[in-house]
Amino acid sequence: SPICPHVTEHIWTLLGKKESIMHARWPVPDKVDELLLRETDYLDDMSHDFRVRIKKMIELKEKKGLSSTRPEYGIIYVADEFPKWQALVLTILTGLYNGHTNELPDNAVILQAVRQEPELKTVMKKVMPFVQTVKTNLSVKGSEALNLKFPFDEKVALERSLNYLTRSLELSELWVESVSVATETKIKDECTPGKPMSVFKYEPPKPVAIVTAVNPQRCVPYFTVHIPVYDEDTTIKLIDRIRRITQIPGNTGVTVWYYLNDARSIPITGEETKGLKLIPLSGLFQVQNG
Repeated sequence: SPICPHVTEHIWTLLGKKESIMHARWPVPDKVDELLLRETDYLDDMSHDFRVRIKKMIELKEKKGLSSTRPEYGIIYVADEFPKWQALVLTILTGLYNGHTNELPDNAVILQAVRQEPELKTVMKKVMPFVQTVKTNLSVKGSEALNLKFPFDEKVALERSLNYLTRSLELSELWVESVSVATETKIKDECTPGKPMSVFKYEPPKPVAIVTAVNPQRCVPYFTVHIPVYDEDTTIKLIDRIRRITQIPGNTGVTVWYYLNDARSIPITGEETKGLKLIPLSGLFQVQNG
């Protein structure tokens, strides 16, 4: 406030403060939330990875002489646990790990240990490359590279920043799904905790219907907008989409209603919701194309 008194005074009032900022005490910081900082770093890294993937996708199409338009849709698959064989390898490596030196033994020792597990015989070609990846991660993350669980819920973290990711990646829509619903073998094999898999498409991966949303309120700068509704959308996700498309600020309330019958009439001031029914936040939409 000493540097930009007028601007900060205005922002202070927008925060709902009654007294002048000049009378406010210097803020006392709370304890640093290390987990939140890690989640922020994770989102930065993932956002960068997604951009690189889209860029490579466009470059590949250009090399083939195809249209270099950007994909419009994306799905991020996340895993809350490792495949069984990887979890078994991590358990073996944990037993061989030297915490004092932050090192694993030579590959020959590790290979001898994993060969004793009958469950690993069918995936032995994948085991040592996976071991090498773990060794690389050890030099950066320490013993955390051997953990079977990620320190926070990736799906929740990504969904919390979904609007930002959708805008920054210049997509029409973006979903976060559990790897359990993936159909591609490569995604199921390579998607692990801390390593989400992203797929970008030019066509919507889900059935979609376009609906017309009308704001009947007077003196409000939001009018009519066409909103895509995808299969399995929730009311909350639909509201987030309306906010993103119409650029409604986060502190402005948004509710979704539907007509009880096909009759349309000019809204009456004070009775804008007459003939309408509120769609609850727990609502789930089903769309069938064709």
